[in-house]
Amino acid sequence: MKTGYLRMFFVLIGGALCLPACTASFLDLASRGIFQRQDVNVTEKSYAAADYLIERAGGYVSKKDRIEVQPLLARDNPDLPSEFAKAIPEQIGSRISQLGYRVDIAPVRVSADVPHLGYAESTGAPDYLLGGTYATGRQDVAVYLRITEARTGRVVGVFDYTMPLTRDIAALTETQPRIFRVENDSE
Repeated sequence: MKTGYLRMFFVLIGGALCLPACTASFLDLASRGIFQRQDVNVTEKSYAAADYLIERAGGYVSKKDRIEVQPLLARDNPDLPSEFAKAIPEQIGSRISQLGYRVDIAPVRVSADVPHLGYAESTGAPDYLLGGTYATGRQDVAVYLRITEARTGRVVGVFDYTMPLTRDIAALTETQPRIFRVENDSE
């Protein structure tokens, strides 16, 4: 009878020792599920990405620091803008602002319904820059987010994820052509 209790005791102790590591791993995998589901809306994914990104940069970025949000650059054509390049960072910046950080979304502001209250003033040099790139594939869009220390260029937070390339997202990622005037100096 005592060996049964002793065996149960060791199983419980062993399980308790593994629990913190297993719980963190399980929670990380469970919350990443939002990026695997096809039915999740873009705002929901952006907010989840913001939560992950600011968590990764939390050791560096304080709530007193000013974070300037910049448009994402298309990897295949970084000189041409798209709605996607501003809409995603605007949503991420809005969520980080909701978490209590000072965020300047002026460079990416596309939505008139996003309140400007709680956002940092766009005066002075920012402490950190939030930006990144995106790449449009055949079936998905990969988003590569970075928080960089403005003064040194050191990357302090990184989060990458993909979204399915739905018809709506494909329309947002279409780059808007620009017309450039080229002057010939040889004449």
